[in-house]
Amino acid sequence: MQRVEKNARSVLAKGLTGGLVETEADLARREGSGDKWQSEGQAAFNQESRTVPSESELMNLLRVYAFAVTPQRKVDNPEPPIGGSITINTDIRVALDDAFRKAKLDQQDTIDFRVDPKSRSCETRDLMMELAFGNPRKTKGVATRLANRLSTVMDSRSPSSLLVLAASGDNATVRRTAVWAFPRDESFQFRNNKSGAVVKLLQDTFSRTSRLRKAAVFEGRKSKTDFLSGRVLDHQASEGRKAADYWIDSFLDCTLGLKGEAGTKILAQCLQTAFTKADSSATRENIYAAMMTARHANWRRISLRKFARSHLNNEAKKLLLDASPNEETKGTTFDFKKDIFEKKLNFRIFHLEKNIYVSAPFETIGNGVSLSDGKKKRLKCEGLVLEEKVRARHG
Repeated sequence: MQRVEKNARSVLAKGLTGGLVETEADLARREGSGDKWQSEGQAAFNQESRTVPSESELMNLLRVYAFAVTPQRKVDNPEPPIGGSITINTDIRVALDDAFRKAKLDQQDTIDFRVDPKSRSCETRDLMMELAFGNPRKTKGVATRLANRLSTVMDSRSPSSLLVLAASGDNATVRRTAVWAFPRDESFQFRNNKSGAVVKLLQDTFSRTSRLRKAAVFEGRKSKTDFLSGRVLDHQASEGRKAADYWIDSFLDCTLGLKGEAGTKILAQCLQTAFTKADSSATRENIYAAMMTARHANWRRISLRKFARSHLNNEAKKLLLDASPNEETKGTTFDFKKDIFEKKLNFRIFHLEKNIYVSAPFETIGNGVSLSDGKKKRLKCEGLVLEEKVRARHG
């Protein structure tokens, strides 16, 4: 991609102007006085019905920046993003608070910055901290650098987006930086007046609920031991799509932290991917046997590499490790959560001749569902029908 469409950038920029942009001097004066402006403006988010929280329940936003970001990866002379600081009005506060709650961002997977072990520094981490604690007269430059960074790691497979960077905090000690990428969308606006119904197509809008949206949040004090980890929302990456890793890997310069449930989820996803990609029946059976071992194991901690070395043959081992999100994850040890593993891998799906599908829980294989050995396996299943449904296609 050697050329960026200026027209597309212009369309994306609508909604970031028209009363929403404030100067750095305004921003500094507002933060210094503690005044929470409630000026009017049009937010560039799809509107939806919702219960509006009271002022005391909303997050205390200190500064918010928004940029129209278009994919410019491998572009020789990338153009700077369009945008800047936006007025913090009630619409913006409600929209961001609503997005945070509905995404359950504080409960999402943990990510860790790739920090230099000696200097404890990481460019993206430093920018996130500067956005939260820096001089408000200088933070627009910080936000612009982050917008540039996102633009240059996105390619044509990623939608143009509205990048929103928000710093919040109730005091000067502990603060939070939240980063959102809302994909461009087209929506209808409906109005009813005396002459009848009016429907208008809105093209310069951005979706707050799309599964293509991405987010990250970092919180802490201004110290070397804080802002090292955060939480991330990235549905595409969690589904094992490596092409979508630009958000976590390239933009944020992070790795999945493998804390809590994250490591177990990744193991299950890698096993599922390896099983699907396995060419031979022997390799698939080897991976399936490893899944069953995991379901009955009492491990406290495990890593992908240790699991592969202990339970898989050479081909299966390569498939599992190739499915890892990145090199660091392969050797990272995590707490194994058996209940999470069982929820992620609980059914075996068989596609038979005549386009017949059979979905069987793991525990029924060999106990109600029999599978013959050999290159051409045959499946036998017999039981009392308790319920039946019809649908367009196999789910």
